[in-house]
Amino acid sequence: MITQKHFFIGFGCLACLLPLYWAKTQADKMHDHMQDLARDVATERQKVQILEAELAYLSRFERLEKVASEKLGLAPISGRQVGRIEDLDIVAPIIANAAPKSGVANGQ
Repeated sequence: MITQKHFFIGFGCLACLLPLYWAKTQADKMHDHMQDLARDVATERQKVQILEAELAYLSRFERLEKVASEKLGLAPISGRQVGRIEDLDIVAPIIANAAPKSGVANGQ
């Protein structure tokens, strides 16, 4: 026969086991979530490595030089394209009155 003492002992054990079971299931869910996040991080790191390799390839000087000459018609600068800073006034004269008349430009 179940006495009142046995009933309270059984109920006490059950009352201790339910929170323990709940905590275990929550810990398992968190562990699974952490594994999913670690997998996502590994995938993203692999994507970053691929992008860095692609950038290294696309940034190679030989490739850029070839693309610039073939697609854009660009060529290395020649000696006659190099000038002195003093020659800029001859090519594009500076107009002193073209500057804006704001207070900052006049030192106010």
